[in-house]
Amino acid sequence: MLAFALAAPALAQPAGEVSRARARLTLATPDACPSEANVAAAVEALLERQVFVDGDPDVLVHGELERAGAGWRAMLRLERADGETVGTRELLSEGAACHDLMATLPLVLALMVDLPKTHVSLRIPVPDSVAEAPAPPPPPVPSPPPSEPPPSEGPSFDLELGAVSAFGWLPGTALGAAAGLGLGMGRFRIALRAYLHPPWTADAARGELRTWAAGAGLRGAVDWIRGTRGSLGGFLEIAVGRFEARSIGVTESLTARGPTLDLLGGVRSRLRLGPLWLGLELGLGVPLIPPRFAVQVGSSPVEVFAAPPIFGRLGLQIGLSTAGL
Repeated sequence: MLAFALAAPALAQPAGEVSRARARLTLATPDACPSEANVAAAVEALLERQVFVDGDPDVLVHGELERAGAGWRAMLRLERADGETVGTRELLSEGAACHDLMATLPLVLALMVDLPKTHVSLRIPVPDSVAEAPAPPPPPVPSPPPSEPPPSEGPSFDLELGAVSAFGWLPGTALGAAAGLGLGMGRFRIALRAYLHPPWTADAARGELRTWAAGAGLRGAVDWIRGTRGSLGGFLEIAVGRFEARSIGVTESLTARGPTLDLLGGVRSRLRLGPLWLGLELGLGVPLIPPRFAVQVGSSPVEVFAAPPIFGRLGLQIGLSTAGL
């Protein structure tokens, strides 16, 4: 609630000395309450002049009389002609009759509207200490980090070296080295590869065998998942080669040699480190020409080794690719 004490001295001044503000009263009253005209007449009687006009007022007074428990309440609001609210006032009467408000309502309205015209636009300045500070500018939006370039879709060449191991292809575990030269285009790659399995010793029927093998293959590969840091895909390869095996420490001497022809397939993954990459592959092989070793014991051959229908293969590589240069 805001009391309009600034207008109180005006009641003691003779009317006409200062040009006073003109007002318009809008009062909503129940049937049991004084009418708007009666209230306006009481205010003008106190001020001894015409206060309320129908057109071009300087201030507007809106009021509403209503029940408040067992008594009555008057809600008053003073506005400038442009609609800006200057202040509000609430009056309470404990009397059972609405007319009991007339003891104070005309006086309060007189204090509200008896303003010099020069005071109608009066505003109370807001101290700098409580004035609303301007909102700080929003923080700058950080620019996103530069994205890494996507993998090159143009042709690229690979040179690789690595280790390879075959399980079940020949007696024991065939450890060896591999080298390759590849050509890539997007997700697809073709490569020529060479293998060397230096001599190793393995147990076999009727003694030990010392075996070596070498070969070459043509491989096709495709990347299923491909990103800036690496890839995951599959491969299919046809490989040809030659093996030789000799028996060690047995009565029957054995020297076996012959060609190999294998179909290989599996999965491969690569981790890119700039122009270098590290690779891992797991695969299975089918010997199309399976190696077999046998010795002649008397008049009957005795089989020393026969390749299974499927063998396993594991490979590790390190390579250099022009795609990262």
